[in-house]
Amino acid sequence: MKKLPLIFTLTLASFPTSTPFAASDLPQTEAQIMGTLAGAAWACGADKSLRDFELIAGNILLNKAQTKTGQQLAIEQYAQAKLNGYRAQKRFPKLNCDIVIERFEKQDIFNSTVMSDGSVKLPDGSWLYPPDKQKGLY
Repeated sequence: MKKLPLIFTLTLASFPTSTPFAASDLPQTEAQIMGTLAGAAWACGADKSLRDFELIAGNILLNKAQTKTGQQLAIEQYAQAKLNGYRAQKRFPKLNCDIVIERFEKQDIFNSTVMSDGSVKLPDGSWLYPPDKQKGLY
């Protein structure tokens, strides 16, 4: 009799969920989170703010990766999450596009500064430097 609840639980777990977002589809990394946000904004027609966001986000992600492989992984995760975020906002919008764009454009990331060498000054005053650059003083 003790095996019945275990078998029942395993049987339920084997069925796919009917929700549009399975737990495995939720963003896990910073690249995926940024990509999902960019995708939703893209679906809602954000233009200039999306270009600014991608310039800043791209430099942040690339500067945090310590290897070329890490950079490539971040780019791939961002791109896939952006596409997924776009599709989700188009197919199953949880928020009206006016709200999405308003919240997107109020993110603190827009208070960052990207320097010509790819370094990024974050809103808290800290710096992220490209892995192949020596930390300079500004």
